[in-house]
Amino acid sequence: MKQTVQSRQTEDELVAIVCVLMILSQSDYFVGTYSSNVGRLITQLMHSSSDATFRSRSIDHRMHYHRGLPLTYRAVEDFSGGKGELSFSAGETIVLRSSVESPSYKGFGRNEAGQEGSFPMYKVEQMLTFVQYLALNDTF
Repeated sequence: MKQTVQSRQTEDELVAIVCVLMILSQSDYFVGTYSSNVGRLITQLMHSSSDATFRSRSIDHRMHYHRGLPLTYRAVEDFSGGKGELSFSAGETIVLRSSVESPSYKGFGRNEAGQEGSFPMYKVEQMLTFVQYLALNDTF
């Protein structure tokens, strides 16, 4: 059967995409695109059963929330950057300044010394930021 835009709007196709979403949301690890509504939905469904913070990876853009807290990373190994690149030592904290354009390399951030530049994302790991949520003060 030839796939067309109209064939995507049938009951069978709806059932098929829901099945795919449910199967992928139960996976141990998901690699997809966060520029896709389907990829973001799968990641959110993974969070419905457990903490899936480190159980997915995007091949295009990072998952983010508009006006969220800045993302901080810890260097896992040294990097001596060239022109326009950020140099850092293992253990150093880096604040991401702009979206990752390529998950394999290009992050743009600032190190502890205040220097800015692009850096390889595979040499850093994301640090979680814990914040006080005032509505839950009496709960914990």
